[in-house]
Amino acid sequence: MQANLGLALSTRFEALGQVADLDAAIAAYERALKALPSHHPTRPLVLLPWAYRLGPVGSGHWSIGAGL
Repeated sequence: MQANLGLALSTRFEALGQVADLDAAIAAYERALKALPSHHPTRPLVLLPWAYRLGPVGSGHWSIGAGL
């Protein structure tokens, strides 16, 4: 549930650019990960959408502060 919230908030951040949405998305993903043991079979499913949104390291998919 928290992972879905994180995905929705990160999508809203992309649409509106409100940094508070990104902060809330990160917090939701952290809660989702803390709820699952590291060996849990669905853990990769929680991580996958977040990893996709972040993109390759250094790709700058999200440019925090660019419009600030």
